[in-house]
Amino acid sequence: MSMIEPISEVPSVPERAQAEARAGESDPSFLATHRMSLEDAPRGYQLFKAKQDGCVRAVFTPAPAASA
Repeated sequence: MSMIEPISEVPSVPERAQAEARAGESDPSFLATHRMSLEDAPRGYQLFKAKQDGCVRAVFTPAPAASA
């Protein structure tokens, strides 16, 4: 999992949160209310914008690379 860090007045907070997640001490997955493929981003944005289906934070995952 990778996290994009918000700007924080206390720089140690994002680093500590990432370290705890990596160590299995915390599970930040509850932060995402919706998970969908990157191809579904337009639909996800509409859900978020309209606050439909309880969408507070959508996480988009790119499709795996095709095998050669």
